[in-house]
Amino acid sequence: MIFRRIKWLYQRMKYGASDYDIFDFDHYLTTLISYGLKKILDSSGFGSHIHGDDDCSKMRKIYEDIIFTFETERKSIEMDVMLPEQGQKYDDFVTEYKRIDEYKPTKEEIAFWNKNDFKFCDILISKEDYKRYLRGWKYFKQYFECFWT
Repeated sequence: MIFRRIKWLYQRMKYGASDYDIFDFDHYLTTLISYGLKKILDSSGFGSHIHGDDDCSKMRKIYEDIIFTFETERKSIEMDVMLPEQGQKYDDFVTEYKRIDEYKPTKEEIAFWNKNDFKFCDILISKEDYKRYLRGWKYFKQYFECFWT
């Protein structure tokens, strides 16, 4: 086991990610991007020239929305919050969830889920947070080349 940890450390240093990270790559990226953007946000000169914004308030808000998006995505991966499927309208998502929520599993299904350590999420993202989540993706794409200190 110690050999693997050393190998993963070496891979991270050389390539930026290890075999261990690639196994759950979406989770790794959401963690890495939100952490990196927080570090840039805490620095003194993050891309404020884009809006000609001397106090950086507009760019700060944009960074905060992008960070929120990646933290929400990580929560979704960890089954701590439910998001609509890509392209699904929020109201359709809520309606579908309510139908699923009315389903009553059998004792056998519950035993199987518990035995196999399945985790179910019953926390839906709010409509306001979902709009912010989508806005963060839009900003991530729009300002991708501006992530520097």
